[in-house]
Amino acid sequence: MPATAMRPSHAAAELIIPGAGGRPFSGSAALAAPCRTPRRDSHKQVEFGHAAGDHGLHWEGTLVVGASGQAQKLGVKPGWKIHKIDGRAVYDGNDISMRLQEAMWQWRSSHVSFITDTSVVRAALKEARIAATKAEEERVAKLAFEGNTDHVHMTQVTEQFEFQGYIDRPEERAITLKQLHRVINFAKEKCHRWKDTATSEESRTAGVRLNSEIMNMYHLHHWLIMPATIEKTCSFVELLTNQRQAADWCVSHWWGEPVIELVRCIECQANTRKLQASSAWWIAAFSIRQASAQDEVSDPSRHRLMKAMSAAQFKMLLVLDGGRDENLGPAYALNRLWCCYELAMFLDQPKLCLDIAVYKLPKPFLITNGFTEIEEDMEMINNGAGYKAKLDREKEVSLELIERTLEIKIQSAQASVSTERNRILNYFAGQDLHLSPIEEHGPYEKLNKRLQGLFAALFWRRVVCSTAKDANTHAAQQRITDVLRGDTWRKSLDLCLSYCVVTAPEEKLALLARSLPAAGIKGLRLDLKGLDLLDENLPALGGSLPPGLEELNLDLSFNAQISNFGITNFVNALPAKMRELTLGLSQTAVTPDFQDHRNCLEGLRQQIIHEAQKGSICNVVNLCPSPDRRVFVKNVREKI
Repeated sequence: MPATAMRPSHAAAELIIPGAGGRPFSGSAALAAPCRTPRRDSHKQVEFGHAAGDHGLHWEGTLVVGASGQAQKLGVKPGWKIHKIDGRAVYDGNDISMRLQEAMWQWRSSHVSFITDTSVVRAALKEARIAATKAEEERVAKLAFEGNTDHVHMTQVTEQFEFQGYIDRPEERAITLKQLHRVINFAKEKCHRWKDTATSEESRTAGVRLNSEIMNMYHLHHWLIMPATIEKTCSFVELLTNQRQAADWCVSHWWGEPVIELVRCIECQANTRKLQASSAWWIAAFSIRQASAQDEVSDPSRHRLMKAMSAAQFKMLLVLDGGRDENLGPAYALNRLWCCYELAMFLDQPKLCLDIAVYKLPKPFLITNGFTEIEEDMEMINNGAGYKAKLDREKEVSLELIERTLEIKIQSAQASVSTERNRILNYFAGQDLHLSPIEEHGPYEKLNKRLQGLFAALFWRRVVCSTAKDANTHAAQQRITDVLRGDTWRKSLDLCLSYCVVTAPEEKLALLARSLPAAGIKGLRLDLKGLDLLDENLPALGGSLPPGLEELNLDLSFNAQISNFGITNFVNALPAKMRELTLGLSQTAVTPDFQDHRNCLEGLRQQIIHEAQKGSICNVVNLCPSPDRRVFVKNVREKI
């Protein structure tokens, strides 16, 4: 019969086996654990007859705790263990009830085998108690903490991350990749007891137990950064070191992206650029003293990120997703107002260096606005090799992601805290930070165009050098040239078409001319190496330059058909305000006397005048077929 109906008090069990009455584990699991093998003389089998009345057994788990009726008459003692019934082993009270009930329904006797050696039973009881205690500890260890102030949680955090010392300047609280790995490894090990405490309106994983694949910076901030730093009112970096660690790169990212993706993107940059192990990244969540953080939107020059960017010489790593979530789309970070704000602070810096790490399965890739050191070395050794390597590295960039960067609209961007959004928008609009923001405002559009122009310049070569075989590529080329031309607040521009020979150079030069802002730009650098340009291409190039342009750096190296004639016509077509010209003319047909003045516009003009005195130019046209089906024009200066 069930133990609940026939169970004596725990005090009775305590008299039989000390400690049994107050054991902390379930009775149904008692003695189920393996124990030492009992002696043969410790077994006793007893037959309980059906017609003899109630069997009189009282048990807890498999332990006999009382005997009456038949059991008492047959000599069954409390403290014995019920081992088998009708030759079949039993493991708990439910097994015993079922076997005895089965015999009663079948109107037959039951043969019950007991272990009578109480020392064996005690050992089994002890092992069961230990196993049950361990199982309970394991069960509790898997339960989610109720909050980030849970005693066990706080003990785990404080034991792992002890305060090391204060570092006064926030820009010197960057974090190394090794230190970042230490933080993330701890979080991955412990986050199974953390849960998303956000509301369902704030998070799609609200109330869900965390794991390393979904844990984001909001979660890490709540469960680790704040609990670890609140006592000392310090930054998290000050729990990792007391040494000043100046920022080599500043990181801009959305807190809602999985932390593991952020780390992999930083690893991608470190590996691609072959950065030193001591390189450090300024990440706001780890570098700012969160417990005492104050809003500094009102004065960007005092903002911690601005100080860190200055220390890092305005080198920023922007982390974007490649479109992992269909509901969010690629580059979702650009929908976050804080990311837009950080990029806006970056715009007016003359030495800006922007890397974009895109997380896209199976691995992230890095986009740069120039060569890496390895690619520079490759280009030095073999002309064009560096450009090919860069193209291969960035080939995973999708047109969808590029188009998303060209659609930034700060007035539509969101922030987790509404008051922060209001203040940032008001700062951009130039009005009191505490007012309700104006959703449409002139300064918003100006900033939108400038941010769009930043990305247009970065992705320009990737889009323009593609062959417009389909409508999407053609539309992207038109879009990126329009965006770049619309950034009339830009003071300088650097564009590259080197070795882009998949189509005729006239097509690329037309896209180049379409991309140049008509006003505002003062300095321009054009890299047109190895583009198979001809002399007749240069006058149109010179005439397409912005009228207000003052400085031009033009590299025409490895265009073997360019001669003095082309350079003369190009110089004559330059804007009237041009005062500085630097030309790259290696491996061209330009003569040494012209090349001697390649870095001096006035000297080049004097050389052109001197050259004109030698005679007139005769154009010799060769109509013979050529491998690329182009007509060759040879220019010869002769006295006529």
